[in-house]
Amino acid sequence: MSLASSRAAKQHGCVLQTLELRQVVGRDLEMMACVGVELVQRQAPCLQLLTGELEAENGLRKFRGPFTWLP
Repeated sequence: MSLASSRAAKQHGCVLQTLELRQVVGRDLEMMACVGVELVQRQAPCLQLLTGELEAENGLRKFRGPFTWLP
């Protein structure tokens, strides 16, 4: 913490707490994990649709035979 920020904190009656690197990293990782879970939840329906579409395409390929190319 710089001297200027320390003086400003005292002037405004704030209590500044210095964070250790492991605390900052832990908080960042926790935040990233939460965001990651949210992204996975948002993408899950899209992935299910894509998987269903690919399964349908694969089924049609099997029905037509292995040498048929689908556009």
